[in-house]
Amino acid sequence: MLEALSAEGECLARVLTTLDESDFDLLTPCPPWSVRELLAHLLVATNRLPSMLASPEPERPDVTAAHYYRPDARFSPAADAARIDAARADAAGFANGAALACAVDEAWRVMAAAARTEPATRLVRTRWNDAMSLTDFLVTRVVELAVHGLDLAVALGHPPWTTDPAAELVQQLLLEGTPAGSVEALGWDRLTFVRKATARLSLTDAEAALVADRDVRWLTLGGAGRDRAMRLDVAQQLRVKGLASVEALAEATGGTVDGIAELLAGLEAEGLVEHRGGRVAGWTLTSAGREEGSRLLAEEQARPGLRAGIDACYRRFLALNEPFKAICTAWQVRDLDAMSPTGMTINDHSDADYDAAVIDRLGAVHDGAMATTADLTGLSDRFGRYGPRLSAAYLRVRDGDHRWLTTPLIGSYHDVWMELREDLLVTLGIERREGTT
Repeated sequence: MLEALSAEGECLARVLTTLDESDFDLLTPCPPWSVRELLAHLLVATNRLPSMLASPEPERPDVTAAHYYRPDARFSPAADAARIDAARADAAGFANGAALACAVDEAWRVMAAAARTEPATRLVRTRWNDAMSLTDFLVTRVVELAVHGLDLAVALGHPPWTTDPAAELVQQLLLEGTPAGSVEALGWDRLTFVRKATARLSLTDAEAALVADRDVRWLTLGGAGRDRAMRLDVAQQLRVKGLASVEALAEATGGTVDGIAELLAGLEAEGLVEHRGGRVAGWTLTSAGREEGSRLLAEEQARPGLRAGIDACYRRFLALNEPFKAICTAWQVRDLDAMSPTGMTINDHSDADYDAAVIDRLGAVHDGAMATTADLTGLSDRFGRYGPRLSAAYLRVRDGDHRWLTTPLIGSYHDVWMELREDLLVTLGIERREGTT
C-alpha cells in the first residue's frame, strides 16, 4: 500500500518540478478546474490523515475502500459545487504554482510517514463520518493520486506517469474481486483498463459490446452512475418500507434530503412513484415503479457471484434472527409473574442487572450482524447504510436509552433489523411466510 502511495507521489513530484507558472493555468479534464485548482484538491485529499489519526479511533469499520465511493451525499451536486469552490479558493491562497506544488509534495510525504507509524488495522474516521481501516483509507488516497494524475497528464500534454503498483491497486479496487484475467480477455493492459474504467478513455461501441459479452464489471467511482445506483436504492427502500418520507429515504440511502427530493420529483414525472397524503403521508412506488425496481434489481443481480454471495449472507443473518427475536422478547417482558395468566410481566426496566444481561446478549448478536452487513456492503454498496444504522441504535441502547431497541418507527434496532431482513428477502425473491417476523 505504502509502496504504491510513495511511487505515485514521487512521480507526481518529479513532473511538478518541470512546470512553468503558465502550466498551472492549463485546463484539466475535470472542468472547471485548472492544473492549479486540481492540485489544490489533491492537497486537501493528501492532507487529511494526520488530523484523522489525532482523533479518537472508531470502535469498528463501517465501510471498505470500495464502499467509500458509494453514490451518496459526498457526490451530490451541492457537494461537487462546494468541492470546486474550495479548490479554487485554496489555490488562490498560494503565491504561485511552485509553492502549491511544494505543499502537495510535502502533504503526501507527511501522510506516508504518519501511516508508517500506525498498524494497518488502525481505524480512522473520514470527514464524511465513515469509519474505515487505515489500509482502506490509503487505498482511496492512491486512487486520488493515480486517477487525478491521469487528468494532470492530459492537461500538461505529458505521457501518463501512473506507476505499476498504483495501477495494480486501482485495478483490484475497481474489479471488486472479478478475476484480472477478464480484463486481459478484452485486450487491455492494466493502465488502459484504469483509464477506461474511470472514463478517462471512452469505450468504443465494439469495446462496450465486448465488455457486455464477457460480462466484465467494475466499480463506478464517485458521481458517475450515481443516478442509476440511487434509483435502485430508493426503489428498493420504498419496496421495503412501503411508504416513506424524504427524510427516511435520505437516512436509509445516505443521500441528502434535497437530493432525494429532486430524485423523487423526477421519478414522479416518470410515473414510477407517487406521494400519498393523509395522517400517514409519504412516497410509495406505483405498479410501474415496482416493475422498474425489479428491472434494476435484476440488472444488479446479473453480476457473477453476487446472488450467491448475498444468499450466503442471508443464511448467516437467519442464524442471528432467532436469538435476536428472543432478545426483543426478553427486553419487553419477563417471566417473573406467577399471578399472570401467561406467567409474564412487562419489563419496566427497573432492574439494571437484568437489562444489562439482555444488552450483553444483544452485543453478541450485533457483532455477528456487523460482520454480515460488512460482507453485504462488499457485494453491493446499497447495503452500506444498514451497519451504521444498527450501530447507532445499538450504542443508544447501550448508553441507556431503552427506546432504541424495540420501539417502532423511530429507526430503532428492531426497525433497521426488519428492514434489512425484508431487503434480503426482496433481493433474493424469497416469499416471507405469513405470520413470520
